[in-house]
Amino acid sequence: MVQNGRISCSASSPVPPGPPLTGDADCNGRVDSRDALLVLQFEAALLDSLPCPDLADVNDDGSINSVDAGLIKQIDAGLV
Repeated sequence: MVQNGRISCSASSPVPPGPPLTGDADCNGRVDSRDALLVLQFEAALLDSLPCPDLADVNDDGSINSVDAGLIKQIDAGLV
């Protein structure tokens, strides 16, 4: 949901069962371009936090940034 220029997630969205997926920044059970977008918005300080920051740090370097967004896009495209 977008409210006052901020994106928020509601608990009403069911999360599919299964192991956590690296790159799933929004915790919806899928890794797709929306996750990359959230990472970029977070890096630009347009978002205060991410639903799954531990999964957003794809390269596990302790920082969530455009490198992670690029990796998420590669995961989504089936390249990695």
